[in-house]
Amino acid sequence: MANYNLTVGNDVLIGTEGADNFYGVNSGVTGGTDTLNGGGGDDSFYVGHLAAGTVNGGSGIDTVFIYGGLGTVTYTNVEILSVTEFYVLSGSVSQFASFGRIVDSTDPLRQIPIYLAGAGGTVDFSGRLTGSQSINLTGSDATSGVVITGTANGDELRGSKFNDVLNGGGGADWIGAGDGNDTLNGGDGNDTLSTGGFGADTLNGDAGNDTLSAYNGLANTLNGGAGNDLFLIFGNSGTVDGGAGTDTVKGSDFGNTTFTNVEVLNIDAGHIFAKIPQLASFAAIVNLPVFGTQITFVLDGDGGVLDFSTRVTGTRSVYATGQDVISGITITGTLNGDRLEGSEFNDTLNGGGGDDTLDGGGGDDTLDGGDGADTLYGGGSDVLRGGAGDDRFIILDNTAATIDGGAGKDTIVVTSALGSLTFSNVEVLEIENGYVFASLAHINAFNTIFSTIYPNTVILFNLVGAGGTVDFSDRLTGECAASVDGQNLSSGYKVVGTVNNDFFIGSSFDDVLNGGGGADELVGGFGNDIYYLDNSADVIVEAAGGGTDTARSFVNWTLANNVERLELQGTGNLNGTGNTLNNTLVGNAGNNVLNGGAGNDYMMGGAGNDIFVVAAARDRTVENASGGTDTIRSYINWTLGANVERLELQGTGNLNGAGNSLNNTLVGNVGNNLLNGGAGNDYMVGGAGNDIFVVASTEDRTVENAGGGIDTVRSYIDWTLGGNVERLELQGTGNLNGAGNTANNTLVGNVGNNLLNGGAGNDYMVGGAGNDIFMFDTALGASNVDTVADFNVAADTIRLENAIFSTIAGSGTLTAAQFASNASGTAQDASDRIIYETDTGKLIYDSNGSAAGGAFHFGTLASGLAITNADFFMV
Repeated sequence: MANYNLTVGNDVLIGTEGADNFYGVNSGVTGGTDTLNGGGGDDSFYVGHLAAGTVNGGSGIDTVFIYGGLGTVTYTNVEILSVTEFYVLSGSVSQFASFGRIVDSTDPLRQIPIYLAGAGGTVDFSGRLTGSQSINLTGSDATSGVVITGTANGDELRGSKFNDVLNGGGGADWIGAGDGNDTLNGGDGNDTLSTGGFGADTLNGDAGNDTLSAYNGLANTLNGGAGNDLFLIFGNSGTVDGGAGTDTVKGSDFGNTTFTNVEVLNIDAGHIFAKIPQLASFAAIVNLPVFGTQITFVLDGDGGVLDFSTRVTGTRSVYATGQDVISGITITGTLNGDRLEGSEFNDTLNGGGGDDTLDGGGGDDTLDGGDGADTLYGGGSDVLRGGAGDDRFIILDNTAATIDGGAGKDTIVVTSALGSLTFSNVEVLEIENGYVFASLAHINAFNTIFSTIYPNTVILFNLVGAGGTVDFSDRLTGECAASVDGQNLSSGYKVVGTVNNDFFIGSSFDDVLNGGGGADELVGGFGNDIYYLDNSADVIVEAAGGGTDTARSFVNWTLANNVERLELQGTGNLNGTGNTLNNTLVGNAGNNVLNGGAGNDYMMGGAGNDIFVVAAARDRTVENASGGTDTIRSYINWTLGANVERLELQGTGNLNGAGNSLNNTLVGNVGNNLLNGGAGNDYMVGGAGNDIFVVASTEDRTVENAGGGIDTVRSYIDWTLGGNVERLELQGTGNLNGAGNTANNTLVGNVGNNLLNGGAGNDYMVGGAGNDIFMFDTALGASNVDTVADFNVAADTIRLENAIFSTIAGSGTLTAAQFASNASGTAQDASDRIIYETDTGKLIYDSNGSAAGGAFHFGTLASGLAITNADFFMV
């Protein structure tokens, strides 16, 4: 046994046949090119690390103790390489292959760091390291590809820049490819394999629960082998085969990777870029809780069919967008709230359970929300089905989509036009702007309509298509009013407004515009329109020549220009007024005032106590029997129509008023009126002018106020003048009696035999034709002297009441002794009582004959009459 020391020069040292020791300078780097030959025996070379040369161990079990790199030394017949702790062992493949064993002399459990340099090749460390020792090998400085086999323990192997084969062997190895097209074989154990930078690598996990990673985006091949393997994929474009076991893929970008025999996708970044066939290859899809409950899928490549309902379980949901795919897709969501977005092609999206959001994108798509309160976006010729729950359909303007809301309270949301949309089972229309183009059929399909940005103002409805009926009163919410334009309709429509201030424009056809509550503005078109009014602030606008239009009002109403007909509604007491046209005014069941205004108007009263105001000779009033007690207020001569009870003459003109067969009341104005009650028991009030009353019933009544003009009664029956009436004219040919009142009356008989009694006052009586009787039966005095203007001696008689002419005894014809006729007008003897003064025509009653005093002037006849006692009759 000998000890040898190396110098810094070129040493040549040859050992003995014994166990020799060769020492470098301070166990450091020796200089020069050394040649060491151990000879026989178990030799030990403590060389640190040599620069160059050869080491021949010779015979025996020889050991090289190294503290760094193996340099460019050639080792032969050296059985053991001993590495000292804290040093990285560097060398070439051929150098490591020259040793039978490699040990760590200071820590038998340490993983030995090995750094390959120089030419590549093959080296198997599985038999060179024993026990628990493993290697941490880096081949980045190898000048060609390497084939490395690790130990039975957990090694770390890193490839070179060339095409390598790295075999993990036993144990839980970590193997990383280099830049070449490498093959990594995990072997036994739970290994971790990773692709390199620039090569298309093949990773074989082999037995155990391995982890295989592909990060370089190239066409790598990953085979899991037996066991429950994990694949970490980021942009790979090769293949992944999970092999046996339950295998899992993690990643966020699958590139063009093809997956087989991989059961679980675990998305550890909350989102993933993938293709539908890739996702469809997994039986389950999960993600880590730290990324929330919704997983995002950005789909690309070819379309296809993907069902998340069995793949994503628990509380997880998905957000899948197909905007980058190149053909149509069919996607079914989870049982939770998903967001599914289609492509530019024809897609089918099924939300499944939960509150889903489905957006078909371009193309003619089919969207099915399933259960839950879903939101579906549609356009084109999409088919959208809400399913159960309160769903929302967000629709592009002017689409031809088909919608079935299904169960629940569903909503269609549009910007401004429903177009040719077809839908059913949808209750709510939400308008994003303040206006919408829609058909009446569309609007009627909704129970509720509101505006997103103008919830409490006005929604403008531009109606299109066919006319019909629509009622906004319970469709618009809050303070929202309706502004409806029907000018583009192809036929007339009927509309009912809200309780707010609505605005309606009619079509060119026959419309019915009902503003409802509020102060509404109703604009008619060219048809025969009907307006319903319930607010005195409502406004009707009608163009000239715009049809024959009708206002139906629940309030007092005056017809606007160019509206022809007014019909009062309900049972309230309402007033209706016409315009300058020939109007028709129709009352309701209440007490109405109907005033046609200018024009030849037609007025119908209805059931209440109605008042008609007439001003044209061709005005007409119509009342049904038992239609209340009705009144005409006339500014012209007027005769009451059937079933009208009262006439009131208006203004200051001299007007005539006539009754009908009813018991009428006729009231004059301040002018000179002629009031003729006609048949029936009539009540006539004259007013201020010189009025004439025509009476024909004993129950007729005339009323005049004091100072109310010089009034006349024309009577077809016996008549006594009422108060404040001055004149009586008996009519017809019948034998009639006429009596005055306390005023100074004029009584005029007819052609019949009349009895005229002036009563109190200085009366003037004209008997006319016939055998007339003039009655004097009131107290005598200067204020009660009557004049008989046409006394006919041959036919007429003066009748005296013996209670007034009390000194004339008896009754019957006055005796000759009791009568005197002379120019003096005085009694000629004691028996004279009635004296006719021939030159003046005075009639004098002398109560005591020729005695002094007792003479009263009670009447006046024409002078020069051949009056005799036979012309007087006592009663």
